[in-house]
Amino acid sequence: MLVKIPGGITHDEFILVRDHLADFLRGIKTFNDEKDPLWVSCRLNETGKPAPCPVFVGWVESRTGMERRKAKGNFPDPGHFRFGDTHNSTLYRECLDEPEKLILRNWGKDRADATSKECGTRFYNENHRRSIAIKAKIGSEILPVGTLNSAFGEEPSARVNGLMQKWAKADSEFVEFIQKTFELNGYYPLSKRKRSNRRSKVRPRQLRERDRNAGKR
Repeated sequence: MLVKIPGGITHDEFILVRDHLADFLRGIKTFNDEKDPLWVSCRLNETGKPAPCPVFVGWVESRTGMERRKAKGNFPDPGHFRFGDTHNSTLYRECLDEPEKLILRNWGKDRADATSKECGTRFYNENHRRSIAIKAKIGSEILPVGTLNSAFGEEPSARVNGLMQKWAKADSEFVEFIQKTFELNGYYPLSKRKRSNRRSKVRPRQLRERDRNAGKR
């Protein structure tokens, strides 16, 4: 039985997600010249609701991130208090609407939008963010079902981008895990919606032409 997000998630699934994200964090450190990211996280669309409807299902911080957080006096681990958080954001929708694109944020140049809680900045002095849509097979289509995110104090190596894209692909081990564990909720990105609208506008004309041709027979 697939687990509904978030209501069906138990301690077992919570730990499994954290274990996978801990592997993800270690991989990023390896690809980032052994420099710690501050944290990584995963959000998935809520089961049975019109997407995008994000739910935090995992957040893992590095030792560097933990030390920064505690030095700022923010003692609760976000992996605990943000679990199940359904806060939506412009960044989340941007990822789902452009599922093949790695979304970069440089907080020295970019400004967080009004929908952001800015936990990365407030808790960790985060300066750089990387986010990408997680793709999974829903029915006969590959659709975005959530996001993978990573945060850094300094600009990360470009190699990190490739690792994130690999983890977010529909055939990755991580996506295979969430596909077998959760009742995922796919989202039709902007590009698919535009193609669908174009088809709906063309079809009536095609039907009219068919009917005219049929009348000539």
